[in-house]
Amino acid sequence: MNPKLKEMIEQGFQRSQKQMIIIGLLLFVFSCFMVSLFWLDSSLENSGIPVKIAFALLILFFFIVSIMMFYVPLVKNPNQKKRLLTTLEQNKNDIKKIHKYVVYARIAENQGANPPGSQHYIQITFQNESVIQLAYPYEKIAEVLDLFHEQVPHAC
Repeated sequence: MNPKLKEMIEQGFQRSQKQMIIIGLLLFVFSCFMVSLFWLDSSLENSGIPVKIAFALLILFFFIVSIMMFYVPLVKNPNQKKRLLTTLEQNKNDIKKIHKYVVYARIAENQGANPPGSQHYIQITFQNESVIQLAYPYEKIAEVLDLFHEQVPHAC
């Protein structure tokens, strides 16, 4: 396998991991803030039991989502990276499709290729329909797609 492609795959996974961890950390801080509101807000003492239960469930929801945002980059992504590298080395036909995926694509169509707030990914779909997304800066998307095209021409 092309060492440059392997390096770019590493960078894509690292960027995706950083994004997920930052979002997970922000959600965790938000859930801690909500817990502090639960205990410090005196108006909540006057609310009924259903309101307290709803607030507690909302806190639990944000806490669970924040934990999942840590699980994906720290546990699931290493397995996905290993699977992708193994597939590229041993069974390239297991990859069905590789394409660019842009979050806020409609804005990108109207304001140009790289509007503020858009996020660019390479999306890799396997024959069993499982998907891996690798995050890259806009400037590297074309280079990464070219490297994948050299390695797996049938999927690009």
